[in-house]
Amino acid sequence: VVDAHQEARQRRLDLRERRLDGMAAELAAALPDGAPCPVCGSAEHPAKANRDVELVDPAEERAAEEAEQAADAVRQRVVVALEEAKARLAGLVERLGGRTAESITAELAEARSVVVALTEQAAGKVKLGQQVVLLERDLEARTERRRQAEQAATEATTDVRALEERLAERERRLVAGRGEFADVGARRTHLIGLAEALEAVAEARTAVAGARERVAEQRSLVELAVEAKGFKSLKKARAAMLPDEQIEKLEQGIAEAEATAAGARALLSEPDLFGISPDDVADVDRAADAAELARARADSAYAALRAATAQHEELTRLAGLLKKALAGLAPAEAAYAELRALAEVVNGRGQNSRKMSLRSYVLAARLEEVAVAATHRLRTMSQGRYSFVHSDAAGARGTRGGLGIDVLDDYSGTIRPAKTLSGGESFLASLALALGLADVVAGETGGALLDTLFVDEGFGTLDAETLDVVMNILDELRAGGRVVGLVSHVEELRQRIPTRLRVRKSRTGSTLEVRAG
Repeated sequence: VVDAHQEARQRRLDLRERRLDGMAAELAAALPDGAPCPVCGSAEHPAKANRDVELVDPAEERAAEEAEQAADAVRQRVVVALEEAKARLAGLVERLGGRTAESITAELAEARSVVVALTEQAAGKVKLGQQVVLLERDLEARTERRRQAEQAATEATTDVRALEERLAERERRLVAGRGEFADVGARRTHLIGLAEALEAVAEARTAVAGARERVAEQRSLVELAVEAKGFKSLKKARAAMLPDEQIEKLEQGIAEAEATAAGARALLSEPDLFGISPDDVADVDRAADAAELARARADSAYAALRAATAQHEELTRLAGLLKKALAGLAPAEAAYAELRALAEVVNGRGQNSRKMSLRSYVLAARLEEVAVAATHRLRTMSQGRYSFVHSDAAGARGTRGGLGIDVLDDYSGTIRPAKTLSGGESFLASLALALGLADVVAGETGGALLDTLFVDEGFGTLDAETLDVVMNILDELRAGGRVVGLVSHVEELRQRIPTRLRVRKSRTGSTLEVRAG
């Protein structure tokens, strides 16, 4: 192929040289008498060039140029095919990994035995299917039990919350009932003691009043007796001689009165009655009302205490039931915790160190396959410089990763982000990924090809050599039965595209023109 291209090139150069050598004769042959010379402008031609040299036909030169271009195109295709063959050979050598034909034959035999074993296992597919159905039913039953357990747990939690609110209300009522005392019993004891003290005061005041009345009565009786005896005063009566019996009676009455007065004074000298004068009048009715109110409050507090005690016992019973219910929910909670941990791992949280969801993980695996398939395309397009490298690193600002693609630059031996590629290199990378995705889809679907491919713009950023490589690859796809559509404004592509759709815009609308050849 190289020799043919060199021969075509040499033939074109020879024809060009021969035509240049005979250019003067060619001009002289086309110059009539009297016409101005296109070189010097003179109308006189005293010495025209002779035609001893064989003239070269321009059509023959154009044919030689076209033959050289065709040979160059064939050469380029052969070079690309050679690079692809070398890449495929390197891939095969890498896949062989130093294995020999004997080892491959042994592996093939082992694979066939594995196929036989798998075929035997496939015979039990029906039984396994039945087991799967049973397991699915068991899973549904367990799911239903879990839902019921969760519902029961929710109801129990609601009951506990209601009980806690009722307990808090009862506690507030107990706090209001005990006042400034340590508990309701202490306040009740205080109120009962206060009521008893008030009752004692009332009784003491009653006794004092009675003693005063008796003293007054005794005085009245003495005065009456003195007057009845004809004395003007008690002193005069005492001065008078009285019989012993009368004196004894009088002394006995006096002693009794003094004893009563001493008892009243002792009662009045008690701390509870401090500051009360014998002349003070006790408001017994008010004290009785206060005592009755205190007794009513004490009875109300006692009733509240009994109600609180009953509620406490009821809460204690309900707490026991709640404890039993929580103990019964412990297995369900453990299973729920396990499922929750599994769900967090699936969603990229919890113990998932990569912070990748299951969906992202599966997509990352598929993306890695696409990257491997696209690398073969990209290496051919970039003449062995670039390769795709799948990256599972986390994104910026803590975003989840796993779906990143970097580029390995063989020239520098470094891995760099794809965004650092130039415009033309980015177009090559995008096209290689699209073709790699098509290859992966074809492999996954049992050979079903994506038979239509549209490439929109991007050709204007490619240099001539890279454009030839890309067009050769697209021509290979088209030759393989695929429909390749190119959307571009690059004029150089017209010669490479056999069938073109030209869109013309006007004031009345756009028109479509089909051009072939």
